[in-house]
Amino acid sequence: MMARAGTSGKHPNNIERDIMRHLGLPLPIHWITVPVLSARDRKTRSELRLPYLMPHELVHYLHETQQVQIMQESVNEFWAHAAQHTDWAAHHEGFGTMPLGGLQMRYPLMNLREFICLGPETLNPVMEVLSWSFGQLAAGGRHYLIEMRGDWKWQKAFFCLKPHSQATMTSGMLGFEGGAYPSLNLKAWNSRLFVVFFEVVLKELVARDTAAGNELLCKELKLASAATTAMCAFLAGMEASPRYMSDEQCRYLHESMQSFLELYEVLIATSLARGTARWKAVPKHHLAWHLVEEMDRSHYNVRFYHSFLDEDYIGQWKLLAQSVPRDLLEYRCLTRYLLRLGTKGGI
Repeated sequence: MMARAGTSGKHPNNIERDIMRHLGLPLPIHWITVPVLSARDRKTRSELRLPYLMPHELVHYLHETQQVQIMQESVNEFWAHAAQHTDWAAHHEGFGTMPLGGLQMRYPLMNLREFICLGPETLNPVMEVLSWSFGQLAAGGRHYLIEMRGDWKWQKAFFCLKPHSQATMTSGMLGFEGGAYPSLNLKAWNSRLFVVFFEVVLKELVARDTAAGNELLCKELKLASAATTAMCAFLAGMEASPRYMSDEQCRYLHESMQSFLELYEVLIATSLARGTARWKAVPKHHLAWHLVEEMDRSHYNVRFYHSFLDEDYIGQWKLLAQSVPRDLLEYRCLTRYLLRLGTKGGI
């Protein structure tokens, strides 16, 4: 077979295509033409035939090959808890059906180089097709889309949201945001470790009374230490709590986050009284409070739908993208992923 690929080597550009046909991909690849920026100069408008997978075909394949296996007891527990703590689950058409997401593997439907993407203009055409496919899942297979995952940058592109005032988070960057606020920008996973480190350092500074003689600075250090301890308590409580939480566990997380946010507000006022721009109010603090309110209502631990696994998966996909030639990158990444899906269930 290898010798015959590309008409016995006479047409080398067709060798990859012939090998893929012989190996047999587990799922059909579909194509749609979308507007993009040229990959050569990143300025000229162009068109790209974008390959993608249909969700209803992917889910059917995963079930047929038994790559998704969830104990029925877990399914029953999920719906029983949701029915008890939400006003939608008991009346949902999919009540009792098996979830596909959660801690399962990630299954990409398409991939696209960010620097050629025109935002909604590029994404909307394929999203319309995917929306139809998700509808087929609900109609024929009783599978329902109940959560849109992804980081803020892609959510903004998909849903045409307004720009966010939060700086781009890149690992290991220490500087002054806006030329005033000291900022150490870390990825979410590493930031949890640094919060613990900061708690140790701040407690030591307070214990040594390093701000003796400066009443406002002494107050600021004590507030910073208390706020950091409150955040550590929230993170530790969230990680120690199970998926379905008790009233006591929800109350602990609520009180920890409330303490942090209240202390942080006082920190802002204290630093301004000292004439120092040190603590900046950021929109994500508001979001954190909504997460706590959601846990109060649903008794469902938000840790079980965080994006850490998604970010790890993106890192694996990056390695895949780096291993293929740049020409037809989207197609080559998808075909190589499908070959792995057919042999061992994914990346």
